Amino acid sequence: RGEGYVQFTRDPVDFVEAACSVREEDDPILDSADAWARVTAEAVSEGKEDGTQWVEWELRPVEAAVERRVVPTTNRGYNAVIEATVAASRLDVPGYDTAELHDRLAHFADVVDRCGGDREVEAFERLREYADLIV
Repeated sequence: RGEGYVQFTRDPVDFVEAACSVREEDDPILDSADAWARVTAEAVSEGKEDGTQWVEWELRPVEAAVERRVVPTTNRGYNAVIEATVAASRLDVPGYDTAELHDRLAHFADVVDRCGGDREVEAFERLREYADLIV
């Protein structure tokens, strides 16, 4: 639609929700956003690679704010959720090996089980639902 919001959140559930679902909200800024920017978006290039259509976008900030200044801690469970979300987004994409992605997802599930807190576990469960994962 020509514009949107880029948000920076440490909440793994909000990350999975944003990456895997479509939500309409009255307030476009997540409560968990540490910072955000409203941007205009313009498609500048597109093509097809390994059977997958892609579009390159140019984003220009028009408004931004820092809500909280934090020093995030290292959390392997959170990082596993992020990596799993990327891997799940590539399932059934012709240029990627589905079996290899499932192996990666199983590994990330193990990391979340060992190192994640309640929010990471909930985020991975939502990812399983959205991506119809068996891992």
